[in-house]
Amino acid sequence: MFPLALVGLIACDDDGNDTPRAYPTVADREPGQSDGPTATPEGLRVAFFGDQGDSSDTLAVLDLVKDEGAAFLVIAGDFDYGDSPSTWDNNNVDRLGEDYPIFAVVGNHDEDKWDGGSGYQAKLLDRMQNAIDDGAICEGEPGRNSVCTYKGLFMAMSGVGVMDGKDESADYLREQLEANDAIWSVCIWHKNMTDMQTGSKTNDTGWGVYQACQDEGAIIITGHEHAYSRTLSLTELGSEPKGHGATGDAAEVIVGEGSTFVSVTGLGGRGMRDFDADKHDDDTWWASIYTSDLYVKNEMVIDDFNPESGGVLFIDFNVDGDPYKAHGYYKNIAGEIIDEYDIIREGGSGSGDGDGDGDTGDGDTGDGDTGDTADAGGDGMTGDGDGDTTGGDGDGDVTGGGDEAGDDGTGSDGETGGMDWGPDFNFGDDDAGCSCSSSSTPSRPLPAALGLLVLLCVGRGRRRSKQSA
Repeated sequence: MFPLALVGLIACDDDGNDTPRAYPTVADREPGQSDGPTATPEGLRVAFFGDQGDSSDTLAVLDLVKDEGAAFLVIAGDFDYGDSPSTWDNNNVDRLGEDYPIFAVVGNHDEDKWDGGSGYQAKLLDRMQNAIDDGAICEGEPGRNSVCTYKGLFMAMSGVGVMDGKDESADYLREQLEANDAIWSVCIWHKNMTDMQTGSKTNDTGWGVYQACQDEGAIIITGHEHAYSRTLSLTELGSEPKGHGATGDAAEVIVGEGSTFVSVTGLGGRGMRDFDADKHDDDTWWASIYTSDLYVKNEMVIDDFNPESGGVLFIDFNVDGDPYKAHGYYKNIAGEIIDEYDIIREGGSGSGDGDGDGDTGDGDTGDGDTGDTADAGGDGMTGDGDGDTTGGDGDGDVTGGGDEAGDDGTGSDGETGGMDWGPDFNFGDDDAGCSCSSSSTPSRPLPAALGLLVLLCVGRGRRRSKQSA
């Protein structure tokens, strides 16, 4: 469990004054320090999707989340595509309610309006506040490299390839996953490697983030490509010649130290894309694929189907009375179950073997030949690998998605904040020239004689160039 320090201090309000406010922070954790694996409540249902847009499908997807009774929602980036944080927030509140907990990571369409008191990050904090008030424990920079534990589920989130660098993100995720004590861990970011999606996306993230999550037995969920897909169990992510170590039954995936699976759920309402046969006809690691022109369910091709460009991945944790068993299903807005499978958690979580059998987590996968050399793109790769497309996948393969620009594949190396956050935390307004920050070291209670420690406000004052697509 993550202990709370008694008091943390933050200075700076949205209006630029220096009035200090107190909020709880997360104390330092050491790998392996826990009272035992943390389980989720029985039957905990969590919803995942990315690439929302602002359309009737967007609203229908949110309605589906509510109708299925998901306890909370995790969004894998790219919100309303209109640089309008208020539109994104209003849609979510209108359909799910003001008190509904939402977690999210930044997408390349969210970067320009990310910062500031009225930006996406501030709106995200409003939605996360519901979970924090309900006991969620989070640290890092919201929507970027950060972690949250809520209802026993450990979520390791990253802005890799968008606002956070590849190496720093991989190191951050690995460190946090090693230290957590949850039975179930999920890694969430927006962009992909080309092999880990079914369209024309480029190598934007590096293999390091994938390998960190594989090594520590965390489920991997991304967006960016407007389709749904799920791999078999993978044990050698980054090694295409070995099929990324794909193994096992399509209807039952295994996660544990050295094993995971990857799912892309990019049908939040923006549109649906074709399967890119030139890039993926020889892929051997997919269990299920759902695009505008190809449907494969548990390795069986479904010839007669009507593609529906909106849907949600739901995962039920702790099912059938077994804390180490989960059940996943993808449902579209027409009410069809497109994919369905069981998830088995072998061993324990993080750095321990929870069932004590000692037969998993030997640490011999995910390294060596699956290292960073497999990343053909490298840092800062721009628009590489498509050949027939300028700046990425463009508009031609989008159905029902409106006028979306192509992806340039740029993976910028950003910086990661080290702040802890809790009730009533809010970010500074760029226009006021003030932003709040603190170190990753938790605050300690101060003697009364010292009074309140007021931290300096520093202007965030930077505007990042917008990535297309």
